[in-house]
Amino acid sequence: MNLGKTITEKRKLLSMTQEDLAAKLGVSPQAVSKWENNLSCPDITLLPDIANIFGITVDELLGVSKPEEKEEPVPCEPSTDSEPVYEEPEFSGKKATKLLITREYNGKVTTVKFPLTIVRFGLNLSGIFGGLTGQQANAVDNAIRTGLVGEILSVDGENGEKVTISLA
Repeated sequence: MNLGKTITEKRKLLSMTQEDLAAKLGVSPQAVSKWENNLSCPDITLLPDIANIFGITVDELLGVSKPEEKEEPVPCEPSTDSEPVYEEPEFSGKKATKLLITREYNGKVTTVKFPLTIVRFGLNLSGIFGGLTGQQANAVDNAIRTGLVGEILSVDGENGEKVTISLA
């Protein structure tokens, strides 16, 4: 099933018009029409709102299969010599809301923040496109599910680069 078809089907199940959905999301009815006809896609920040309106998860909206239905991804080896280190983050009582990926290289630090609603979708794709191995992806997924805050993985590259994945 594709995203446009899912939006159309779920909207019609709720007896909503394109105008109704557009008003709830703060977009034009033309935007909804384009999504449903696969001429464009909703902004990624709208996906949780669309899923909530339809009473489904973002995974379901995007057509991602449930873990028990999918095949185990083929692990991809990291491009560095050292294996990532997984340390169980401490539970601080504060629930994580975003995943941070921090890259340190030549004294420069770059941090990218991802909403957790999108991260789980990306974990399903990591085995397909390369990146985290099955075990590493499971470590990140388990930390997200438990709502822990702290560092999850750290990788030191042979060129002095360091990449850290943490929840905040």
